[in-house]
This record gives sequence, C-alpha cells and structure tokens, in this order.
Amino acid sequence: ATEASLVTLTLETIEKYLHFVDPELVFRDDILGYVSTLVQHADLRDASLHFLTEVLSIPATSNSVFEAKQRMTVSSIYNTVLPTIINDLPTQHSDLANRITSVFNKGRNSSRDFIRTFCIFLVTIHKNYMKAIAHHSSLILAAHQMLVGITHLPDKEIMKICVDYWRWLGVRFNRARAGGPSEEGDPGRQFFRSVQQLLLEELKNVRFALIRHMPKPEEVVIVENENGEVVTVTMQDVEALELYADVREALWFFTKLDPADTVNILIALMGKQRDMSEWSFRNLNTLCWSVGSVVGALDQKRERELFIAIIRELLTMCGEMRETKNRAVIASNIMYIVGQYDAFLLAHESFFKTVCNRLFYFMKESFEGVQDMAVDTLLKLSKRVPKCFLSMDDRRVPFLQTVIENYADHISLLNFSQVQTFFEAIGNAIGAVTDPQFQQNCLSELLSYTNDRLKESASVAQSNVELSYTIDHLKELIHLLRLHSSVAKSCGPCYFAQINIMFDIFKGYYFHYFNAINERISQSGPDVVNTQQVRYMRTVKKEVLQIFEYFTADTNDVDFVANTCMPQILDLILTDYKNSLPAARDAQVLAFVAACVKKLSSAMSQYVTGILDCCFEPTAQLIISNHYDMPDHRANLYLLLNELCVHCFDAFLTYTGNNTGIVDSLLFAVQHTDSTVQLTSLETLYIFITNVSQSNMADAFFTAYFEPIMTKILIVTMDKLHAGALNQQVQILEALFTVCRSRPWDLPAVGGAAVANLMTSCLSQIATLEPDQINAFIGYCIGPNAINGPVLQQMVHDFLIEVDVWGSAQENAAIEEYEKKQLSSEMHGMQSYVPSYQAMAQREREMQ
Repeated sequence: ATEASLVTLTLETIEKYLHFVDPELVFRDDILGYVSTLVQHADLRDASLHFLTEVLSIPATSNSVFEAKQRMTVSSIYNTVLPTIINDLPTQHSDLANRITSVFNKGRNSSRDFIRTFCIFLVTIHKNYMKAIAHHSSLILAAHQMLVGITHLPDKEIMKICVDYWRWLGVRFNRARAGGPSEEGDPGRQFFRSVQQLLLEELKNVRFALIRHMPKPEEVVIVENENGEVVTVTMQDVEALELYADVREALWFFTKLDPADTVNILIALMGKQRDMSEWSFRNLNTLCWSVGSVVGALDQKRERELFIAIIRELLTMCGEMRETKNRAVIASNIMYIVGQYDAFLLAHESFFKTVCNRLFYFMKESFEGVQDMAVDTLLKLSKRVPKCFLSMDDRRVPFLQTVIENYADHISLLNFSQVQTFFEAIGNAIGAVTDPQFQQNCLSELLSYTNDRLKESASVAQSNVELSYTIDHLKELIHLLRLHSSVAKSCGPCYFAQINIMFDIFKGYYFHYFNAINERISQSGPDVVNTQQVRYMRTVKKEVLQIFEYFTADTNDVDFVANTCMPQILDLILTDYKNSLPAARDAQVLAFVAACVKKLSSAMSQYVTGILDCCFEPTAQLIISNHYDMPDHRANLYLLLNELCVHCFDAFLTYTGNNTGIVDSLLFAVQHTDSTVQLTSLETLYIFITNVSQSNMADAFFTAYFEPIMTKILIVTMDKLHAGALNQQVQILEALFTVCRSRPWDLPAVGGAAVANLMTSCLSQIATLEPDQINAFIGYCIGPNAINGPVLQQMVHDFLIEVDVWGSAQENAAIEEYEKKQLSSEMHGMQSYVPSYQAMAQREREMQ
C-alpha cells in the first residue's frame, strides 16, 4: 500500500488484535522492520509509532529460543526509529532536550500529538526492553536527554507519562544501589548500576526538571458552608494530588541516589530567588514544595544544611519585601517547609520556639490565607512534635504554659474556624504532657473562659428562652462547643475531667434544642428545618454529640464509660431520635452510637435492644421508599448494624431472631448502587452468616433465610451495576456454598439438591446461558470438586465475561484494580530495603 490513509487504517486495524495473537507472529523482523521505516514519513509517523508502542507493550516471552529473536527485533526497532526521529528534529539548538521541545513549541496540534506518542514509545521500550537495547548506549543517553526535555513541557498528560517513568527508573536504581531483590523480568541490579553510571550527568537534569515542575500539594481553602459559616476545606483534586505524589516520589528516589546534587540545585535556585534574577511566585512555590518533598531522603547533616539555608534566605526576603502580597507568599512557604521538617525541630528545641513565635506573628497578618496557614502549621507541628511544646523557655517554665498564658493575644485577630484549629493544636500539646497535675492545669486554663461562657449561655437558656434562639447567640454557642470538640479530639484521655465538669451543661443544651426543633416543626411543618435558625439548633446538637464521641473514643476506662456514662447519654439521644418528627432526626445520632459500639465493644451488648428499638424502625421509615433519599441516615444505619454485628453479635442475633426486618434490610441494602451502603451491608451480611453458622440458631436461620439471601446475592452478582462489589458478593456466596456442602444433599432449603434447583432457576433467567454452562457453574460451587477462595473469585469473574453480563467497562475496571495492587505491592517492596522511604510514606499517611 502506498496511500498514507490506507497504511494508517491497516496499522490501526492490526493493532486492535495484537494482544490476541501469538507473540511469535507479532515479532516478525520483516513486518516490524518495515513499520519502523515508516517513521521517516511525516504523515505516517504517528500511526507507526503508535503501532510499535503497542507491540512493545507485549512483554518478553519465557521461550528462551524466541526471546533472543524478540530482543534482536526490538533492538532493530530502537536502532531504526531513534536515529530517524533525531535526524528530523530542528537543528537551531545543539542539545536534544531543546530540539525536542522546539517541536512542541510550534503550537500545532499535530506536533504536540507526535511528542506525546513519541514519549509513550520511549517509556514503553525502556520499561519493557531495557536490557535488549543496552548495547545502544549512545541512543539510550540521547533518549533520556529527550525525555528530560519533554518533562519540561507545559502539558499535564505528557508530564504524567514522564514522571511515571522517572519514578519507575528511580525505584530500580535505588533497588540496585540498596541490594534489593530483582523483580521477575527485571534485568538485575548490576545492569541498572551500569545504566545509572551511563546516565549520571543526565540524572542531574532530571532532578532539576522535577524541582522546576513540582505540583502543588493538597490545598486548604476557605469556603462558606451550608450554615453560612466560614470554614477551611481541603480541596480533593484527585488528579492533581496524584501527580504531586508521583513527582514527589520520583524526586525522593533521585535524591537518595545523589543527595548532594539535589541540595546544590535547591540552594542554587534559592539564590536566584534571593537575588531576584528568577523571582516569581511560581518559581518560589515549586522550589519550596520540592524542599518539603525531599524530607527523609537526606542524611541529618545535609537536611540541617538545606533547612537552615532555605529558611534563612526566606526570612531575609520576607523582611526585605515591601509588597504585602510578596511577604504573604514567602510566609506561606516558610510555614510549609517548617511543617515538613519536624525532625529538625525536634532536635533543635530553641529553633522550634522561634518558629512558633513567628507563627503567632503570622496569625496577626491580615493578608488572605496567611492566618489560615499559620494555625494549620501550628496544628501540623503539634501532631508531629508535641513534646517540643514541653521544652523550657527563657523563664524556665514549659513553653506550653507560656503559650496558654498568652493565647488570648495570639488568637485576637483570628476568626472562629482559625481559633478552633488553634485549640486543637494546643490540645495535641496537652495530650503529650506526662505530669497529670500539670496536664489538668493546662487543660483547665485553656478552657476556663470557654466554660464560663457556656455556663452563662446555659443560664440565658433558662431565664430568657427566646434570646437563646437568636442567631447571634446560637453562632457563639456553636463556636464554644467546637472549641471543646477541638480539644476533646486532640488531647486524649485527659479530657475526662472536663466531661465531669461540663456533662450536665452539654446534656442540657441537647435537650433544650431538640425540644425547640420539634416544636417548630409541629407548628410550621418539615420545611422549617431549612431555616437558618433551626439549622443552627441542629448544629448545636451535633456538636454535643461530637464532644461525646471524641470523649468515648479516647477513654481508657471502657467499663466506667459503658456502665456509668452511656446510660445517661443513650437515654437522652435515643429518646430524642425515636420521638422526634422524621424531619428532625439527625443521622449523626446513628454515627455516634456506631462509634460507641466500635470503641466499647461487647460492653455495649446490654444496650443493643434499646438501640435498635429506637434507631432501626424510625430510620427504616425514612429510607425504605427508594435507594437514594436520606443518604446520611442510610449509610449510618448500615454502619451501626455492622458494628453491632461485629462487636455485640450474640445480642444482635437474639434481636434479629425476634425482628425479621434486620436481615430484610440488609438484603435491601445490597441492591444499592451507593458503594458505601452496598459494601457495608455486604460485609455485615457476610459476618452475620459466618457467625450464625457456628451458633445453635444456624439450622433455624438458614431454613428461613438461605433461599432469599442466595437469590438476592445471585441477582446483584449478575447485575453489572453492582460489579464493583464482586469480591464481597462472591465471599457471601462462598459462605453459603460452605453451609450447603456441610448439610445432607437432600435437606430442604439448604441441601445440595435444593440449592442446585435454586441456582438453576436464577441463572436460567440469563438469556445467553446454556444448560451445560449452568450445570458446570453449579458444579464448581457445590459439587464434589467445588473450588474456594481466589480461584472461585476468578471463576465467577470469567463466567460473567463469558456470558456477557460484564462488558468492557467492568473488565477494564477489574484490570485497573489488579494493576493498582501490583503497583502497591511494588512500592511496599521498596520500603523493605529503603527504610527512609518507609518513614516518608508513614508520615504522608499520618497527614491524611
């Protein structure tokens, strides 16, 4: 064929079938050699590169004879394509990095598409066949020079491709350096040492590129919530955060290879910010984000050198800058870096106090965002290095005491949300105190004013009821309760003393406002819950519940809380929930009770009947009409049932025996498309079946419920709308099959004959199924040679594809999930021989 369009169409057609063809037929020298030569034709370049990339994505075969031929073919492709591309690049620049970027900068879509396709080609061939092309050392060097240039391009998709490759390469270089195990298909440690040596100078450019293009870490912004309150929210731009994580990991691994080079690059770039030769907000931000990203990759000496050098320059710049906006940007970067280098602060307590005092100064800075970052950084430090607050200050008293004595001044210009964050930070520091008396003194002093205001507000509610319903009064009350909530969340078990002091006050607020809410609904109808006044009243109740939940979660005396505190708390909130009008029932009650059951475990068994009497039916009335309304009530009800099933099973089983609605509600929930509800109900049902099968109620239960459970689970398993829960569905089916196989074959309802008939009846509804397929499937499930575990999972997976229940979307989702597990396994393996990476990963998890 000579027409470009016909050749392109032919390549695209063959490409679709490559992965279904025997590799020996694909890797033919004559065909691939011809396609490689098409790269020299501009109108065929993209199509031929795309085709070759697809070929190169096929892994090397295990057939030793064919493998040698396959590697020779790949080497020939590499030796043909790369020189052709290089020779066709513009020549106004001497280095390949600039020559390749100049193609992209032409601005034409065709040029950009070519760069993207060529980038994927380079990444694919180096990942899959690095050893086959190892003897082309000059081409390998040239290819990596071009990849460095491509990394600099302002295209996110191309950036992702490059960063993924750099991270992959960094992992293998570190594995080779650390002496870690080679993966199957890896060329081996010695080989990658030689590649690293070849690319030694180019790796410096990789580090520079990653630093220059470091994406923004997760962003905290200020928004107005549904109640009109200003709150901080972490923006969850998943795509941006994933790119940041990949670039951070790549830079971290490349820093481990040559820490001195990374430090030199960062300090040199900081110098250019200082002398204003490259000053810009973007350059400063990417530099500082990179400084924060290499924590743990440097030894203690270099980390100290880098931290001091960068912070010194930033502080100097902050003092010299005249424009408020410039100072604010520098201040935010100072706080970001400080928040990452907690190990340095832990080793230099005097510097920690200097940093905190600078944060208190920033809390009075009026430029937008600076105060938020100041309190957020204080919170971050209080979580990571709380013991630094216990060091002595110039007066020879703990620094924490000085902070609490002056906290009114520190928070004087902060808004409500920022003050709450400040209190949470100080709560973390108080939780680290080891002297019980000093700890209680700090806690009492911190909350003294707040408690006085809460008591005054309670008096107002008794003496002037209407005043307690005003918007301003409710706003202040919510703020005061959130201060308690912030401290209860962070200070740990020592908060118990505050509960002793304020317990009756908190209960009084809850009772006062649930009566007010129900009164307004009965007078004005359910729409009144959308008014600002009633929303604030409900928020007061939620904050009281939040305080009780934090207190319960941190208690060290489970029996005392379960037997002394819980009766009063449950009597208050469950009575309110049951007796409230439907529009006034708060989903957080269900979440709170679930959290209490999770923490107090079997000690809550005595309350199971009361909990379900007050929660189950009233909530079921709200959600039974469909699968969508009242999503919070729906999710929290099934969370509660799950916790009761896990932690109070005997009492839960007894209640279920007298109330058939529990199992029916779980079967109702497995049909939900909401993943949280569906997965929680499936997990609960599996635990219930597993536990009940070992109880003396097993026969009675399975006689009544085996058929409806089996029918419902088969239906959702065969429905592609519920494909995301396949593993959990098969887990339940396996548990039912195990029960079936343990009973006589002819036993009604549960025996093999009855179950085979039931499955045949259900599966016959699928038009694409033949009787032989149904019988084979049933045999795998309950026959003499029945399969279990992962084998059963895979069999059901293949069965759904075979009978066209699953389409390409579900199959691709399953493949994607498998690839994620593979990547997670690879990174987990990396941790075993680069301990500092494990520490870095742990720090990232703690910050989430």
